[in-house]
Amino acid sequence: MRSFLLFSNLFPGRGLESHGSFIAQRTARLAERLGLGYSVLSPVPAYPPLPGRSLALRRSRLPRREQWMGVPVRRPRYLHLPGLGLGAQARRMARGARRVFERVLEEERPVLVDAQYLYPDAVAALMLLQGKPTPCLVTARGSDVNLLARLEPVRRQLQQWLPRARRVLAVSPALARSLEALVPGLQVEVAPNGVDLARFPALPAPAEPKGDTHLVSVGRLVPGKGAAVLLEALRLDPSLPPLRWLGEGPERRRLEKRVRAQGLEGRVAFPGELPPEQVPGFLARGSLFVFPSFREGWPNAVQEALAAGLPVVARAVGGIPDMLTGCPAAFLVPEEAGPEEWAAAIRRALAGEQQALRAAARARAEQLSWESMLNLWAPIYEELCRD
Repeated sequence: MRSFLLFSNLFPGRGLESHGSFIAQRTARLAERLGLGYSVLSPVPAYPPLPGRSLALRRSRLPRREQWMGVPVRRPRYLHLPGLGLGAQARRMARGARRVFERVLEEERPVLVDAQYLYPDAVAALMLLQGKPTPCLVTARGSDVNLLARLEPVRRQLQQWLPRARRVLAVSPALARSLEALVPGLQVEVAPNGVDLARFPALPAPAEPKGDTHLVSVGRLVPGKGAAVLLEALRLDPSLPPLRWLGEGPERRRLEKRVRAQGLEGRVAFPGELPPEQVPGFLARGSLFVFPSFREGWPNAVQEALAAGLPVVARAVGGIPDMLTGCPAAFLVPEEAGPEEWAAAIRRALAGEQQALRAAARARAEQLSWESMLNLWAPIYEELCRD
């Protein structure tokens, strides 16, 4: 059976079921659409066996080989310390993955390499394919362009290597425009993620009793996700419902300390992470999804909130306006908005007719289904496979 190779550090594994789950979904559906098999090469930085629960340390404990949903996953190690030597990370990734990569090319003869995330992943894949006929398709996902490309060493490598890819994709029109401005002459096509409607009820769940109204959000607890502005909005307006934020990250202790300092105990909860199969239930029990992130490509969390029938209040950054503009259940907040504007937007969303808003949210999610998205960009892959 003909196959392709997924090359990305963003892929789930034992104990990290949510890490890169959107790429796992995307790849499985693409393979089914193309009638191809696939395997995964997901390079992992090599760390000493240290205790801790950080994402980097948990990734370092993943097995070098495993089957994930019946798909072979290989995780070669490479030398890298987070925050140090970022400009050399792609070269180190390529060096650490080279032996396994070349064995896969020889044994499986993939029809293409699908590199997800531009840096270091796509740059490393293009380095490994130098002088080889296998085509490489690369995809920008968000922070690779909006954050990492601000660093001069990373920007130079993107400008050097991306023109060598057979096709370049981005998950939103905004991200495609940013990437074309970053690499003059580069042609970038748009390939958004979809949402798996089967994981959510066919109809939006009824709103909870009035006394149990609460806000929900999903995202890593890092500064760029903007949780602090929501805490300040709740402090300024005691009438706002409580907030439950699903996710983990290095900012958790600082945010919990802020909750105590601002007298928000009982109004803000950080329940940590949940297995992916429990996220739909968490969302469906919410009243309103709030998403204050400062940088985004095409946020899967927002799509899943819509699929759960939740109205959404979100910062108008990245691909979010493309995803939500025109949806009656969406309330966009300007990029520079402070806590007062967030509190006002939340009040407006909660004042609407909730059943109508929930139905509108689900209707927009149906427009963003995997089937709809694949119809947009799967032909790009089909063309490469024919070549």
